[in-house]
Amino acid sequence: MFIGKANLAKGLAVFCAMLLAIPVAQGAGDRSRHRKSSARTVQQYRDTASKRSLASADLNSKSAVVESISGKVDVNGVPAVMGTRLGRGAWIETSSNSQVVVRFQDGQVVGLKANSAMKVDRYQYNERDAAGSHSVLTLIRGGFRALSGALAKASPKNVEYRFPSGTIGVRGTEFMTSMVGDKAFAQTLSGSVQVSTAAGQVAVGVGETVAVSGTGSIATGAAAAAQAAQAGAFSGLNTMGLGAGSVGAVGSGVGTTVAGASTAATATGVAAGSAAMGAATIGIVGVGVAAGVAAVVGATNNGGGTTTQHSTTSHH
Repeated sequence: MFIGKANLAKGLAVFCAMLLAIPVAQGAGDRSRHRKSSARTVQQYRDTASKRSLASADLNSKSAVVESISGKVDVNGVPAVMGTRLGRGAWIETSSNSQVVVRFQDGQVVGLKANSAMKVDRYQYNERDAAGSHSVLTLIRGGFRALSGALAKASPKNVEYRFPSGTIGVRGTEFMTSMVGDKAFAQTLSGSVQVSTAAGQVAVGVGETVAVSGTGSIATGAAAAAQAAQAGAFSGLNTMGLGAGSVGAVGSGVGTTVAGASTAATATGVAAGSAAMGAATIGIVGVGVAAGVAAVVGATNNGGGTTTQHSTTSHH
Protein backbone atom coordinates (compact mmCIF):
# COMPACT_ATOMS: atom_id res chain seq x y z
CA MET A 1 0.00 0.00 0.00
CA PHE A 2 1.31 3.37 -0.95
CA ILE A 3 1.62 5.83 1.98
CA GLY A 4 1.84 9.46 1.01
CA LYS A 5 4.48 11.72 2.47
CA ALA A 6 1.86 13.81 4.24
CA ASN A 7 0.34 10.76 5.95
CA LEU A 8 3.78 9.48 6.89
CA ALA A 9 4.67 12.81 8.47
CA LYS A 10 1.42 12.86 10.43
CA GLY A 11 2.03 9.33 11.65
CA LEU A 12 5.53 10.14 12.81
CA ALA A 13 4.30 13.26 14.59
CA VAL A 14 1.65 11.29 16.47
CA PHE A 15 4.18 8.61 17.42
CA CYS A 16 6.69 11.18 18.72
CA ALA A 17 3.98 12.93 20.72
CA MET A 18 3.06 9.64 22.37
CA LEU A 19 6.69 9.03 23.38
CA LEU A 20 7.02 12.52 24.85
CA ALA A 21 3.78 12.15 26.78
CA ILE A 22 5.00 9.10 28.74
CA PRO A 23 7.47 10.91 31.09
CA VAL A 24 5.05 13.84 31.46
CA ALA A 25 2.32 11.47 32.62
CA GLN A 26 4.76 9.77 34.96
CA GLY A 27 5.78 13.14 36.40
CA ALA A 28 2.16 14.13 36.93
CA GLY A 29 1.53 10.84 38.68
CA ASP A 30 4.54 11.36 40.93
CA ARG A 31 3.37 14.84 41.87
CA SER A 32 -0.11 13.54 42.59
CA ARG A 33 1.27 10.79 44.83
CA HIS A 34 3.46 13.35 46.61
CA ARG A 35 0.49 15.60 47.30
CA LYS A 36 -1.47 12.69 48.71
CA SER A 37 1.38 11.51 50.94
CA SER A 38 2.10 15.01 52.28
CA ALA A 39 -1.57 15.69 53.03
CA ARG A 40 -1.71 13.46 56.09
CA THR A 41 -4.57 13.96 58.46
CA VAL A 42 -3.92 14.07 62.19
CA GLN A 43 -5.48 10.62 62.48
CA GLN A 44 -3.13 9.14 59.85
CA TYR A 45 -0.14 10.79 61.51
CA ARG A 46 -1.16 9.36 64.87
CA ASP A 47 -1.61 5.86 63.48
CA THR A 48 1.84 5.96 61.88
CA ALA A 49 3.43 7.26 65.07
CA SER A 50 1.72 4.52 67.04
CA LYS A 51 3.00 1.70 64.85
CA ARG A 52 6.57 2.99 64.79
CA SER A 53 6.83 3.93 68.45
CA LEU A 54 5.43 0.66 69.74
CA ALA A 55 8.39 -1.09 68.12
CA SER A 56 10.90 1.31 69.70
CA ALA A 57 9.27 1.79 73.11
CA ASP A 58 11.24 -0.95 74.85
CA LEU A 59 14.54 0.28 73.42
CA ASN A 60 13.80 3.85 74.51
CA SER A 61 11.89 3.15 77.71
CA LYS A 62 13.81 5.81 79.64
CA SER A 63 13.23 8.63 77.17
CA ALA A 64 10.30 10.16 79.04
CA VAL A 65 7.64 9.32 81.59
CA VAL A 66 4.17 10.67 82.33
CA GLU A 67 4.64 12.55 85.60
CA SER A 68 1.26 14.23 86.09
CA ILE A 69 -2.04 13.50 84.39
CA SER A 70 -5.63 14.61 84.61
CA GLY A 71 -8.49 13.59 82.35
CA LYS A 72 -8.22 11.37 79.27
CA VAL A 73 -4.72 11.23 77.77
CA ASP A 74 -3.53 8.73 75.14
CA VAL A 75 -0.02 7.58 74.24
CA ASN A 76 0.07 5.87 70.86
CA GLY A 77 -3.72 5.57 70.98
CA VAL A 78 -3.68 3.76 74.34
CA PRO A 79 -4.94 5.42 77.55
CA ALA A 80 -2.00 6.71 79.59
CA VAL A 81 -1.57 6.40 83.35
CA MET A 82 1.00 7.66 85.82
CA GLY A 83 4.39 6.25 84.86
CA THR A 84 3.52 5.52 81.20
CA ARG A 85 6.79 5.72 79.27
CA LEU A 86 7.33 7.34 75.89
CA GLY A 87 9.90 6.18 73.37
CA ARG A 88 11.16 7.69 70.14
CA GLY A 89 8.28 8.22 67.72
CA ALA A 90 5.65 8.23 70.48
CA TRP A 91 2.50 10.26 70.03
CA ILE A 92 0.83 11.82 73.08
CA GLU A 93 -2.62 13.35 72.84
CA THR A 94 -4.92 15.09 75.31
CA SER A 95 -8.70 15.32 75.04
CA SER A 96 -11.00 18.08 76.23
CA ASN A 97 -10.70 18.89 79.95
CA SER A 98 -7.39 17.06 80.25
CA GLN A 99 -3.73 17.93 80.78
CA VAL A 100 -0.50 15.98 81.07
CA VAL A 101 3.08 16.67 82.16
CA VAL A 102 5.91 14.56 80.75
CA ARG A 103 9.47 14.52 82.12
CA PHE A 104 12.40 13.48 79.92
CA GLN A 105 15.60 11.77 80.94
CA ASP A 106 17.67 14.98 80.91
CA GLY A 107 15.17 16.81 83.14
CA GLN A 108 13.31 18.52 80.30
CA VAL A 109 9.62 18.92 81.20
CA VAL A 110 6.71 19.45 78.79
CA GLY A 111 3.09 20.07 79.76
CA LEU A 112 0.32 19.71 77.17
CA LYS A 113 -2.97 21.55 77.59
CA ALA A 114 -6.36 20.15 76.59
CA ASN A 115 -7.02 19.15 72.96
CA SER A 116 -3.33 18.95 72.09
CA ALA A 117 -1.10 16.44 70.32
CA MET A 118 2.68 16.14 70.31
CA LYS A 119 5.12 13.68 68.76
CA VAL A 120 8.54 12.68 70.10
CA ASP A 121 10.33 12.74 66.76
CA ARG A 122 13.79 12.14 68.19
CA TYR A 123 15.13 11.72 71.68
CA GLN A 124 18.40 10.31 72.93
CA TYR A 125 20.32 11.50 75.96
CA ASN A 126 23.72 10.56 77.34
CA GLU A 127 25.04 12.90 80.02
CA ARG A 128 28.60 11.95 79.05
CA ASP A 129 27.99 12.72 75.36
CA ALA A 130 25.90 15.86 74.97
CA ALA A 131 27.13 16.34 71.41
CA GLY A 132 25.70 12.95 70.46
CA SER A 133 22.40 13.54 72.26
CA HIS A 134 19.34 15.17 70.74
CA SER A 135 15.73 16.08 71.39
CA VAL A 136 13.17 16.96 68.71
CA LEU A 137 9.53 17.40 69.77
CA THR A 138 6.81 18.33 67.28
CA LEU A 139 3.58 20.08 68.18
CA ILE A 140 0.78 18.79 65.95
CA ARG A 141 -2.08 20.75 67.44
CA GLY A 142 -3.05 22.60 70.61
CA GLY A 143 -0.21 23.86 72.78
CA PHE A 144 2.41 23.05 75.38
CA ARG A 145 4.59 24.69 77.99
CA ALA A 146 8.20 23.53 78.09
CA LEU A 147 11.07 23.80 80.52
CA SER A 148 14.40 22.83 78.98
CA GLY A 149 16.75 20.43 80.73
CA ALA A 150 20.41 19.47 80.92
CA LEU A 151 20.70 18.78 77.20
CA ALA A 152 19.68 22.34 76.24
CA LYS A 153 22.23 23.68 78.70
CA ALA A 154 25.08 21.46 77.46
CA SER A 155 24.26 21.38 73.74
CA PRO A 156 21.43 23.80 72.85
CA LYS A 157 21.78 23.30 69.10
CA ASN A 158 20.67 19.69 69.58
CA VAL A 159 17.28 20.67 71.04
CA GLU A 160 14.38 21.63 68.78
CA TYR A 161 10.67 22.19 69.22
CA ARG A 162 8.86 22.07 65.90
CA PHE A 163 5.50 23.23 64.60
CA PRO A 164 4.23 23.06 61.00
CA SER A 165 5.66 26.37 59.80
CA GLY A 166 8.86 26.63 61.85
CA THR A 167 11.09 25.58 64.74
CA ILE A 168 12.00 26.89 68.17
CA GLY A 169 15.53 26.67 69.51
CA VAL A 170 16.27 27.24 73.20
CA ARG A 171 19.07 28.52 75.41
CA GLY A 172 18.07 27.30 78.87
CA THR A 173 14.47 28.34 78.82
CA GLU A 174 10.87 28.08 79.87
CA PHE A 175 8.38 29.03 77.17
CA MET A 176 4.90 28.42 75.79
CA THR A 177 3.85 27.65 72.24
CA SER A 178 0.40 27.12 70.79
CA MET A 179 -1.36 26.63 67.47
CA VAL A 180 -4.65 28.32 66.61
CA GLY A 181 -5.85 27.51 63.11
CA ASP A 182 -2.85 27.83 60.78
CA LYS A 183 -1.04 30.26 63.09
CA ALA A 184 1.53 29.42 65.75
CA PHE A 185 2.38 31.55 68.77
CA ALA A 186 5.31 31.47 71.19
CA GLN A 187 6.10 33.41 74.35
CA THR A 188 9.27 33.24 76.44
CA LEU A 189 8.90 33.03 80.22
CA SER A 190 12.61 32.82 81.07
CA GLY A 191 15.88 32.61 79.16
CA SER A 192 15.48 33.10 75.41
CA VAL A 193 14.27 31.23 72.36
CA GLN A 194 14.91 31.60 68.66
CA VAL A 195 12.01 31.08 66.26
CA SER A 196 13.04 30.09 62.73
CA THR A 197 10.87 29.80 59.63
CA ALA A 198 11.33 29.90 55.88
CA ALA A 199 10.95 33.69 56.11
CA GLY A 200 13.79 34.17 58.62
CA GLN A 201 14.48 33.96 62.32
CA VAL A 202 13.92 36.11 65.38
CA ALA A 203 15.14 36.03 68.99
CA VAL A 204 12.39 36.11 71.60
CA GLY A 205 13.32 37.46 75.02
CA VAL A 206 11.56 37.19 78.37
CA GLY A 207 7.96 38.38 78.17
CA GLU A 208 8.06 38.72 74.39
CA THR A 209 5.60 37.05 71.99
CA VAL A 210 5.82 36.07 68.33
CA ALA A 211 3.09 35.06 65.92
CA VAL A 212 3.89 32.89 62.91
CA SER A 213 1.53 32.56 59.96
CA GLY A 214 0.94 29.36 58.06
CA THR A 215 3.37 30.57 55.39
CA GLY A 216 6.10 31.32 57.94
CA SER A 217 5.89 35.12 58.17
CA ILE A 218 6.74 36.36 61.66
CA ALA A 219 5.03 39.13 63.63
CA THR A 220 6.62 40.49 66.82
CA GLY A 221 6.00 43.09 69.50
CA ALA A 222 2.61 44.53 70.31
CA ALA A 223 1.05 43.18 67.11
CA ALA A 224 2.00 39.59 67.98
CA ALA A 225 0.86 39.98 71.59
CA ALA A 226 -2.49 41.34 70.43
CA GLN A 227 -2.98 38.44 68.01
CA ALA A 228 -2.15 35.92 70.72
CA ALA A 229 -4.54 37.53 73.19
CA GLN A 230 -7.35 37.69 70.66
CA ALA A 231 -6.85 34.03 69.73
CA GLY A 232 -6.57 32.91 73.37
CA ALA A 233 -3.35 31.18 72.34
CA PHE A 234 -1.93 30.70 75.83
CA SER A 235 -5.14 29.85 77.64
CA GLY A 236 -4.49 26.87 79.89
CA LEU A 237 -0.71 27.34 79.57
CA ASN A 238 0.06 30.60 81.35
CA THR A 239 -1.04 29.14 84.69
CA MET A 240 0.33 25.64 84.15
CA GLY A 241 3.03 24.45 86.56
CA LEU A 242 5.60 21.87 85.52
CA GLY A 243 6.59 20.34 88.85
CA ALA A 244 5.60 16.83 89.92
CA GLY A 245 1.87 16.69 90.52
CA SER A 246 1.47 20.17 89.05
CA VAL A 247 -1.49 19.37 86.82
CA GLY A 248 -3.77 19.33 89.82
CA ALA A 249 -2.09 22.39 91.30
CA VAL A 250 -2.77 24.69 88.38
CA GLY A 251 -5.28 27.35 89.35
CA SER A 252 -7.26 27.04 86.11
CA GLY A 253 -6.25 23.47 85.37
CA VAL A 254 -8.19 20.26 85.57
CA GLY A 255 -8.35 19.22 89.24
CA THR A 256 -8.20 21.75 92.02
CA THR A 257 -5.50 20.98 94.56
CA VAL A 258 -2.71 18.55 95.26
CA ALA A 259 -3.01 15.90 97.96
CA GLY A 260 -5.13 17.86 100.41
CA ALA A 261 -3.42 21.25 100.05
CA SER A 262 -5.56 24.35 100.31
CA THR A 263 -6.05 26.36 97.13
CA ALA A 264 -4.18 29.42 98.42
CA ALA A 265 -1.20 27.47 99.68
CA THR A 266 -1.07 25.37 96.51
CA ALA A 267 -1.01 28.48 94.36
CA THR A 268 1.79 29.90 96.49
CA GLY A 269 3.84 26.73 96.22
CA VAL A 270 3.40 26.43 92.48
CA ALA A 271 4.23 30.10 91.96
CA ALA A 272 7.43 29.72 93.95
CA GLY A 273 8.36 26.57 92.10
CA SER A 274 7.58 28.09 88.71
CA ALA A 275 9.59 31.23 89.40
CA ALA A 276 12.67 29.27 90.41
CA MET A 277 12.27 26.74 87.59
CA GLY A 278 12.64 29.59 85.12
CA ALA A 279 16.37 29.78 85.87
CA ALA A 280 18.79 28.30 83.38
CA THR A 281 20.62 25.89 85.68
CA ILE A 282 19.47 22.44 86.67
CA GLY A 283 20.36 23.06 90.32
CA ILE A 284 17.91 25.96 90.54
CA VAL A 285 15.28 23.90 88.74
CA GLY A 286 15.54 21.36 91.53
CA VAL A 287 15.16 24.07 94.15
CA GLY A 288 12.11 25.41 92.33
CA VAL A 289 10.36 22.06 92.30
CA ALA A 290 11.27 21.47 95.92
CA ALA A 291 9.91 24.88 96.93
CA GLY A 292 6.62 24.19 95.22
CA VAL A 293 6.28 20.73 96.72
CA ALA A 294 7.32 21.95 100.17
CA ALA A 295 4.61 24.59 100.18
CA VAL A 296 2.05 21.99 99.11
CA VAL A 297 3.19 19.56 101.78
CA GLY A 298 3.08 22.28 104.42
CA ALA A 299 -0.46 23.15 103.44
CA THR A 300 -1.43 19.49 103.48
CA ASN A 301 -0.73 19.36 107.19
CA ASN A 302 -3.41 22.00 107.69
CA GLY A 303 -6.38 20.15 106.28
CA GLY A 304 -8.31 18.49 103.52
CA GLY A 305 -8.95 19.02 99.85
CA THR A 306 -9.22 17.00 96.67
CA THR A 307 -6.47 14.95 95.09
CA THR A 308 -5.04 14.28 91.66
CA GLN A 309 -2.56 11.77 90.27
CA HIS A 310 1.15 12.56 90.34
CA SER A 311 4.28 10.50 90.14
CA THR A 312 5.73 11.27 93.58
CA THR A 313 4.48 9.84 96.86
CA SER A 314 1.20 11.52 97.87
CA HIS A 315 1.12 13.31 101.20
CA HIS A 316 -2.01 13.05 103.33
